[in-house]
Amino acid sequence: MQLRLYIRMLQRGWWIIALTALSALIIALISSYRTAPTYSTSARFIISPNLEQGANGSMLISSISALDKRSIASTFAEVLDSESVYNEASTELKIDPVQLRAYTVSTVVLPDANILEVSVSGADPQVAALLANSVGQKGIDYVTNLYPVYTVDVLDAAVPPSSPISPNPKRDASLALVVGTALGVALLFIREQMRAPLVSFQQQVSTDSLSSAYTRRYVLQQLETLVQRDGSTASMGIVQFDGLQDLVETLPKPLLQRVLQHITSTFRNELRGSDLIGRWDDKSFVVVLPKTFGAVAAKTIETICQSLSKPLDFDQSGETIALTPRAGVIECQGSEPVTAVVERAEAAMEQARKSGNKATVFSMDMQPASL
Repeated sequence: MQLRLYIRMLQRGWWIIALTALSALIIALISSYRTAPTYSTSARFIISPNLEQGANGSMLISSISALDKRSIASTFAEVLDSESVYNEASTELKIDPVQLRAYTVSTVVLPDANILEVSVSGADPQVAALLANSVGQKGIDYVTNLYPVYTVDVLDAAVPPSSPISPNPKRDASLALVVGTALGVALLFIREQMRAPLVSFQQQVSTDSLSSAYTRRYVLQQLETLVQRDGSTASMGIVQFDGLQDLVETLPKPLLQRVLQHITSTFRNELRGSDLIGRWDDKSFVVVLPKTFGAVAAKTIETICQSLSKPLDFDQSGETIALTPRAGVIECQGSEPVTAVVERAEAAMEQARKSGNKATVFSMDMQPASL
């Protein structure tokens, strides 16, 4: 059941998801093509014991043990990340310091290895490669003087990258579609959550609490839309039940509610989903059938009135309630004001009431028919 609700919700609001995803895609592409590219490269250096300095066997073993504890490699990484090494490398390259400040430098120790990786990212791939190699070389010079028992050698020199790491239009577009779709789904759920109280309020305002039929005001609003704005053919019928007003005044509210809801459910079971059934007054109901000619509407209402003419025993006491329906049916004209439509429908209803004691349907397009 919940799955069906979600499917219907997606069918109603798919355009929200599509619009959000498309907007995210457009923003991502515009941002990608307007953002200056950033290049990244890295140089790798390996740390090993200095066999010349560590000719003594115990010293060699000690230096190897220190490398296993990772403290030496971490110290070397901090040295390569230091401001002094960066400044020396900048001076050696003879590049404007302001320009170099736009480049980021970071050094890490690779997992389970005594290898340092110096990464540099910036706008110029050539400068990024030069800076990575220069920082690495200056760092090597410093640490070899500080720890002569170790040597740091170049494992992989940095080379100018051929493509930027960002922006990446394909990657950004894919990510934008995923994020946009997720955001669209979230907006759709929020819309449905906000819509539910509004729909509930509209139903309360447009629905009669006793009969569960629409209110007279709501039916007239819908009728105005059908006749004047859409200009389509529609039929209207007012169905009056003899004695219903007396029941309203005398029956207990729960029993009265069952009688009125029985009338409403009988109409709804026989009408189409687009047809409207409303409570006109204490003794009458109103039916609006869109895109239906008067003769067809009269036949439909006649069939329903036949069902409603049967005596009802709601409380199983043996005492029955007889509803004698009389209906006036008219066909609405495209340019006719709603007030004129109501006057003609009530006139047809009056003609049906004057026809006698039997249940009658009167259509202005047909002769009165006794049920």
